[in-house]
Formats: sequence, structure tokens, C-alpha cells
Amino acid sequence: MLESQKEKVSLSQEKELGLLLTEALAQGDGLNDFLDRFLRSIGDVLGAPHLALYDYDDPADYFDILYWRGYPQSSRSELRRKLFRLNLRRALSQREPF
Repeated sequence: MLESQKEKVSLSQEKELGLLLTEALAQGDGLNDFLDRFLRSIGDVLGAPHLALYDYDDPADYFDILYWRGYPQSSRSELRRKLFRLNLRRALSQREPF
């Protein structure tokens, strides 16, 4: 992200996110519900209509999509197929780190 695109989270936003985190923890029905509530709140507070949460399994060399919001339904499956074919180790070995 370019420096000009970065926006600092205001103190009031931090407080609001803290309250929303507490609410999500108290009202959530399991980890999936908690993540959905809290990530949805983060997107709403920060004005991010598109959210994605990824996990990288290093031993398996695989990315998994844990959360997907604001994108067309078919795009999650399409991205999952592309991630499965991605040879990350080869890509990293063929390029400079920066």
C-alpha cells in the first residue's frame, strides 16, 4: 500500500473496535461466528466492503481462504483453484526478495 493511501486508525475507531471485539466474543456462537462478527465489524468501521482472511500452511505449501466477504460468490472458488496451483517456493526462488 502506498504511503498516501494509508490512513491511521483514530482513537475513537480503536475504542469502537475494542467494544465490537468484546461484543463479538460475548455474543458469538463458536469461533466461526466470532470471526464473522468481528471481521464484519472491522470492515464496517474502516469502510472496507471487501474482506479476505488467508492462512498459509508452510509444511503443505498451501494457502487457504478462511474468510471471504464482499466479492462475487464464484470468485472464492476461482481464487482457491488458482492458489492450489500456485508454486510459491518456485516463485520465491526465481525472484529477488524486494
